[in-house]
Parts: sequence; C-alpha cells; structure tokens
Amino acid sequence: MSALASLMRLARLINAKRGKLFFSFGAIQVTQLLLPLLALPWLGRILEPESFGLLMYMALFPQGIALIMEWGLTLGGARSAAWKRDDDRALATLLGAVFSAKMLLALFCAGAVIAAFPLVPHAREYPAAFFLAACSGIIRGCSPFWFYQGTSQDVRQLAIWDVSSSLCALALILVFIHAPGDWQGYFFIDAICKGIAYAWLYCHLWRRYAPGPDFTGALNLLGGTLPLFMVSLSQAICIYGAQMVIGWFLAPAQMGIVIATGKMLRALGRLANPLTQTVFPEICVLRNSQPAVARRILRLSLLVTFAFLFIGGACIWALAPWILRLALGEAYVWGAPILRIMILGAPLMAFGHVLGTQTLVSFGQEKSQMTVYAIVATLSLPLVAIFTSQWGIMGAAWAPVCIEGALACGLFIAVCIACPHALWKKTD
Repeated sequence: MSALASLMRLARLINAKRGKLFFSFGAIQVTQLLLPLLALPWLGRILEPESFGLLMYMALFPQGIALIMEWGLTLGGARSAAWKRDDDRALATLLGAVFSAKMLLALFCAGAVIAAFPLVPHAREYPAAFFLAACSGIIRGCSPFWFYQGTSQDVRQLAIWDVSSSLCALALILVFIHAPGDWQGYFFIDAICKGIAYAWLYCHLWRRYAPGPDFTGALNLLGGTLPLFMVSLSQAICIYGAQMVIGWFLAPAQMGIVIATGKMLRALGRLANPLTQTVFPEICVLRNSQPAVARRILRLSLLVTFAFLFIGGACIWALAPWILRLALGEAYVWGAPILRIMILGAPLMAFGHVLGTQTLVSFGQEKSQMTVYAIVATLSLPLVAIFTSQWGIMGAAWAPVCIEGALACGLFIAVCIACPHALWKKTD
C-alpha cells in the first residue's frame, strides 16, 4: 500500500470536522517552523558565523524552558479536555487548574534561570540575551494550544492568532536585525509577539468560561501529569541538554552549524505534529468504545508518518549543499556532511510520534514512555560528550542519530509490553 493510499484511508477514518482541525493545526505548525527557517538566510548573512553561532546556542534556552513550562499539561490537559469537551463547568475547572499550574511553573523556571546564570557558557558575556531567551521560553510554555486541541473549539481563531504572531515576528526581525550586534533583539521580538497573541487567546477563554485560580487543583494536576513531565524533561535533555554540552567542545562557528542542522531535523520531524495533534484526542476517546478503529488509525498513522519522514529526509540528504547555501549562505555549505548525517535520524522520529504520544499516552501508559525517555536521556549527555570530545563535529552529528535510534527501539519494546492490543488484536 502506498503512502498516499494510506493517507487517504486514514483521512476516511477521521471525520470532516477533524479534517478542518488537521489543516488548522498544520497551518500553526508550518508557520512555527517555516517562518523561523525563513529568517535563517537573513540572520546567517547579517550576523556572520560567530554571532550566528551564539544566537543558535542561546536559542536552545527558550525551547528547553518551554518544555518544562508545558510539564505534562500539554498532553495531559488535551486528554482531559477531550474527555470533558461537552461539559463547560468541568472545562472551566480544568482551565483554572492548568493556568494556576502554569503560574507555579513560571516561578520555578525563573528561579532556575537565575541560579543557572553563572554556570551557562556565554551567559555572563551576554546577560540580556540569556534573560530575554528565558522570558521567551516562559511565554511559549504558556500557550493555550492544549485546550483548543482537546475541545476542538475555536481552533481557527487559535490558528489565526498564532500564525499572525509568527508573521509579525518575522517582519520585525527583518526590519530591526541588520548588524552582528543586533542578534540579542531576536528574543525580545519573539517574546513580545507570542506574548500578545497568547494573552488575547486567554482573555477570550476567560470571558467564555470565567475560571478562577485553583492552586490545589494545580498541585494535583502537576502530580498526576508527572510522568508526562518526565518525558518532556527527558526530551529536553536529549535535544537541548545534549546540544549545550557541545558548547564545551566546539568553537562557536562549528557549534552554530550543528545546532542549525539540528533545527532542520526537528523542523522536519515536527511537520508530522498536525497528524499527531489531530489523532491523539480521537484515540483517547476511541480506545475503549471502538478499539478496532483505534488500531487501524494507529497503524495507518505510523505508516504515513514513517513514509513522510523517510521521503523528506531523503530529499534533504540529496539537496543538503543547496539547502545550506539557500538557508544560511555560501559560508555554511561546508556543513553539508553534518546535515546529511543528522537527517538519518528523521525516519526514526516517526516512532516517537506514534508509539509514544499517540499510543502509550493515549492508552494511559505514560509511565512506560517515561521509563524509555528517562533511560535514554540519562545516557545521552555522556554519549554526546564522548562523541564530541573524541571525534569533534562529526561525533556531535552522529550522537543525535544514535539517540533517536535508542528511543525508537525503547518505545517499540514499551508498546509490546504495556499495551500490545493498541496495535495488534488480542488473541485471548
């Protein structure tokens, strides 16, 4: 069965309303990934290699902080909202608890950022960039996306505001960043644009549901979603923690190309997110009522996601020099071998999308997912340190591929042990 035929069959299993959600989620995901990538050609040429490398390094912090801010609330909240989508009173209670939890997490992240300031490479040299990057991460972690995903309400409005904020950020970057010394303003622009969009969306939800603060519910929610947070934390260690380690071994120019190519790899992987975001709430609902339909959706989703990432990875591998020349400029074409190595991890990311989120979390087996990610995260930092110290930039490129391979194997084993019936019909 071809990937296109599988995608068409999968679409038939998802009703027309979900199809509209898929396109809304797709618009958000494409702009969140494509617009920053469109800024790369400008930044790569304007900032020069050293400043560009520093920007890429500091850009790890908002992404890592956002993962901590999301805790397990993005998936856990979306799952709860999907179960309660027809009960406005329950949704108001859930919204108040999640918002209160976000406030607590923001305080924790602010304290952690202050404590880490003396220890992070380049932070004392560029304190404004470091703290603006942290603010950007906290704001991104407060996104109300989870609520709209779970309830399937007003998703078009969410898409309009999110896409508009990304377009505005791109325009401001092109207008105000025009010299190597301007790179720190990148984080201020991102924080302002996303902050305004998310504040407006929260005001809309507040007018409709009028939730109140609920710190007791917030603590219960944080405890209940702890396994999902451990997955997020492990992901942050595997991706951003590992890339921070290379800052101790590589020069800024080398560091910049590794981080930039890593962003391209994750950009390709995250293009599969709209399918995950559309399917996830449905699996949560169908797993008990219509298990056979849930199994068909999961199988087709795995096939489509793997085929998409394999084909996309093959195209990037073939066009690596041209992509770097277009994206960053002629001075970065030497990084084509690095991009070709790292893109080998793209097909392996399909297992994380489907076996992790869509399968283990949907079937309430997030502790199994947490175990896999915790083990791999524990091994990832020493692995990156060894690879980079021994083989330099080539070792730094191979390390993420090994990490993705370990995650794929671990998640497959976890599904086979924890919920094999999710993909294969019970034989007893």
